[in-house]
Amino acid sequence: MKNKWLFFGSILVALTILVIVGIVSYNSGYTRGYREGFSKVSESCVVDTDCKTPANYLIRSSCPFESKCIENRCNVVCTGPYKTKEDELNKTPQCNKNTDCNCKSFYAGNDIINCSCLNGLCTAIVSE
Repeated sequence: MKNKWLFFGSILVALTILVIVGIVSYNSGYTRGYREGFSKVSESCVVDTDCKTPANYLIRSSCPFESKCIENRCNVVCTGPYKTKEDELNKTPQCNKNTDCNCKSFYAGNDIINCSCLNGLCTAIVSE
């Protein structure tokens, strides 16, 4: 009986240590609610890689959201799909100017702030 209590006691201690280590690790990796490496939307940037997509966009299935640096600010965007696989392989531009784009044709969300032609691709900007 003593061995049984010793066994369960050590499991309880081990689980407690794991929980404490997990909480400390979790808290140390987060800053103001954002995972380190995830920038807040509207943070200043120079290039797209300065911006990270917040987790609440990554879990949404309405679009493969990504973050872009637009006018030196991080924005979450949804880029329109290419018409064909060949267009995608050849990186054929979808647009030349903003008026060439109709973001409602590929993005059904109602949180569009702007529909723009970015680098030849129609892009729905959903967060600034």
